[in-house]
Amino acid sequence: MLRQPEDWTRLQAKQVLKSRGAKEVIPALDQWVNNLDKKDPNYEHLLLEALWTYQTLDTVNESVLLTLLKAENHNARAAAIRAFQLWHGKIKDEAGLLANAVKDTHPRVRLEAVIALRKLKTAETAQKVLAVLDNSMDEFLDFALWETVRALQPQWLSRLKTEPNFLGDAKKTSFALKSVNNADAVALLTQLYQKGQVPEEYQKDALNSIAKWGQVRELNTLFEVSVQGNVSRDKQTAARLGALAEAAQQRKIQPTNGLGRIMEFVKSDDEVTATTAIRLIGLWKMEELSEQLLGLVQQGEKPVKKAALVALSAMGSEKSKKMLLDLTGSKNSPELRVMSATQLVGLDASEAAKIGT
Repeated sequence: MLRQPEDWTRLQAKQVLKSRGAKEVIPALDQWVNNLDKKDPNYEHLLLEALWTYQTLDTVNESVLLTLLKAENHNARAAAIRAFQLWHGKIKDEAGLLANAVKDTHPRVRLEAVIALRKLKTAETAQKVLAVLDNSMDEFLDFALWETVRALQPQWLSRLKTEPNFLGDAKKTSFALKSVNNADAVALLTQLYQKGQVPEEYQKDALNSIAKWGQVRELNTLFEVSVQGNVSRDKQTAARLGALAEAAQQRKIQPTNGLGRIMEFVKSDDEVTATTAIRLIGLWKMEELSEQLLGLVQQGEKPVKKAALVALSAMGSEKSKKMLLDLTGSKNSPELRVMSATQLVGLDASEAAKIGT
C-alpha cells in the first residue's frame, strides 16, 4: 500500500501499520526496504514512505535517514531533514549532518536545516546556521533564520561579547545582532555600524534596532556618525536622524553630546534631512533654538515651515506655545494661521478653539 499513488491511501496504510505495533511491523518493514530496487525511478520516494512509517512507529532508522540525506531529489532531502525534528537527540552527529544541509544546493533543504537546528541549544549551532547566508536567500529562509537566531540568543550572545568574530564575518554577526530585542546586542550592533561594517542590506534593520533598544551611549554614537556623514553628504544621514527621532518620540530617550550641532543638518539641501533635523529640535526640547524655529516658519519653504511648527508644538514650553499663538494672529497669511492653529491644538486645545470661532 505504500506504493499507491494517492496520498490518502498511503496515509491510511501507515495508520493501520501503527495500530499493529512496532514489534510486528518493523521486521517486515526492514525487509521491504532491503528489497527495494535502487534503480527504480520511485526508489527515493518509496524510501521516504518507509522513513515516515518508521516515524509513525516511533522507531529510528538512521540508515534510511542517511541515505535520504544524499538523495538526488531535493524534496526527498528536505523531507529527511524534517525528520530530525522528531528524532532530535537520537541521531549520531546530528549537528554535523544539519550543518552540511545548511549548505545544500537547494533552498528548500537549507530552509528545513535552519529550522531543525533550532533544537540544538549551543552557541556553535548559531555559527552553523548562519552559514546559510553564504548562499542566496529568500523571504522564507530569512524569516526562518531570524527565528532560529532569536531562539539561540542566550547561547551565542554571551560568547560574542568576549569573541567579536565568533559568529563569522560582519554580515553574519550583523544579521544575528539585528534579529534580537536586546540592549547588549544593540550595543555590539552599534559598534559595527560605527565602523561601517553593517552590510547595506541590513542597515535599515540596524537603525530600527538602535531606535528601539539603544541606550544613551548608542544614541550618542549614532549622532556622531550622523554628523560625520552629513559633512560627507552620506545618503544614510536622513535615515540616521529618523532613528534618533523614533527613539525620542517612542522612548523619550536622546543623545546628550553636542546637540547644538543639529542646526548643521537644518541647512542641508536634502529636504528629508533638513525636516527631520527640525523635528528633532522639538523632540529634544531644545528651547534655546526656538527663535531659529520661528525664523524657519517665517522664511522657509512649506515643508520646512510645517516641520518647524511641529517642532514648536513638540517642544511643549510656554515660550513655544506663545510663538504658535502669535503665529495665528491676523498679521500672518491665512495658510500660516491655519497651520499654526493646527499645531496649537496639541498644546492648548481650548485656546486653539477660540481662534477657530
